[in-house]
Amino acid sequence: MNPISIHYTPEASVITVPVATLSPSDVSRLIKALRFEALAQDVAFDDSIMDIAEEVHSSSYQHLPEHVRQALEEEENNLHSRA
Repeated sequence: MNPISIHYTPEASVITVPVATLSPSDVSRLIKALRFEALAQDVAFDDSIMDIAEEVHSSSYQHLPEHVRQALEEEENNLHSRA
């Protein structure tokens, strides 16, 4: 069973994470990363800034539990296969 699921509606993308899957601090880090990504897409950065952002994102990502990283990678692969 995939512990994380994403559902799309015309108004929103809904991410569902079972309570037992992530600690509150893990969820907080995930939300912060998503907010950062949304802000980064709204601003025109040059390549050096984007390299730093990717490094920060990668280090934050590495703090998530392994099973959560795997679930996120599976979901990302599913999104790419639908595109």
